[in-house]
Amino acid sequence: MKAPKSYEDLRHAIVAAYPAMSRQLQHIGRHAIDHPQEVAMSTVAVLAKRVGVQPSSLVRFAQALGFPGFSDMQQVFRSQLMRQFTSIQERVQTLGHAEAVEAIDARALLRRYVREGVDALERLPASVEAAALEEAVRVLAQAEQVYVLAQGRAFPVAYYLAFALARLERRALLLSGVGGVQLQNQQAELATPRDALLAVSFRPYTELVIDIAGELKARGVPVIAMTDSHVSPLAQQATTLLLVREEGQPMFLSLVAPVCLSQALVVALGQRLAGDANAGTETPTRAARARGASRQASAAARPGQSGGH
Repeated sequence: MKAPKSYEDLRHAIVAAYPAMSRQLQHIGRHAIDHPQEVAMSTVAVLAKRVGVQPSSLVRFAQALGFPGFSDMQQVFRSQLMRQFTSIQERVQTLGHAEAVEAIDARALLRRYVREGVDALERLPASVEAAALEEAVRVLAQAEQVYVLAQGRAFPVAYYLAFALARLERRALLLSGVGGVQLQNQQAELATPRDALLAVSFRPYTELVIDIAGELKARGVPVIAMTDSHVSPLAQQATTLLLVREEGQPMFLSLVAPVCLSQALVVALGQRLAGDANAGTETPTRAARARGASRQASAAARPGQSGGH
């Protein structure tokens, strides 16, 4: 294998090689994709300790991707990091781990989660590819019906998306599982290639969500996946991937970034529908409602405004 020269090529190479890698190399690959700043700035010894492997395993991982050694691969990560950040202070802040012990009280916890939420929002624009977001908007605009799917911690995101899509007068069905798994599967079986599935899942992933996404993809249904890694089980089933990188322990991760991404997706869709109306591809009534819903979604995304979302 020829060593990738750019970060994007390297990331694609890791994703492509991931299924054939050993369990240990998969573990390293996932960490490299999810924490590129650590790979860029850590020594091989420090990174090996954080990943939980021997330094020699990092060398084997780099060689599996065509690099002579770890430092050669690390240079690609460093080049990407320098393009993203403009000062050493920003790099240190991004790489720092907020591990200082605070007094365990409600106000201290509030400050901690506000800080983590802000950090998640600041990482979001870099993790979501513009082309993928535009493709998701296009798919949702063209779909006859949108099936929305999530379980567990990701379910509030799916509920908001189904609600917001309905406000845009898109036919949206939330596969909630309230009537049981059998009913959920029967509803999913109604999807056709003219529809779309919008699935959301983060660590720990829900097997049912992955299975339904895989089944619909196999039947030719476009699958828009919102998940936390290029190598997550849901990402493997996606035709369009919306990536929300997460930090910390899964039980305590915030939904601030996924909800923000959902709002952006809904507002962009509303604007797309309004533009289609102006071009004559939407009915005037539906277009007027789409413009109104888009304005409400935009207001809800601004501080101090309320749009019923």
